[in-house]
Amino acid sequence: MTLELSLRTAFSIVPLIGAVIPLVGIFVLMSKEQNSSSTSLMVANIGCLIMNGAYCLMLRTSNPSEATLALKMEYLGNFCSIISLSNFRCLTCSSMCGTDRYECSQRSG
Repeated sequence: MTLELSLRTAFSIVPLIGAVIPLVGIFVLMSKEQNSSSTSLMVANIGCLIMNGAYCLMLRTSNPSEATLALKMEYLGNFCSIISLSNFRCLTCSSMCGTDRYECSQRSG
């Protein structure tokens, strides 16, 4: 009984910690000078927040339709994160190499 309660508590705390870390990243990026790279990282952090929130909702669902909705929400956050991190990588590569984004993606892909 106590092991089940402690596991349930741990599984409730882990998604909250996972939501706090991207939230801190968003506040740090908002306080810095805004450019396209920091905006991409901010959108990636928002995508991580969406994924962590959906995971937290998935742990609390009671029927399959709610779990499906939480999974769709997690996929949306995953899409935002992947696109934003790819954009950040291209922007960083183009600023380091001195090339435009298209040449950088052709060279790495």
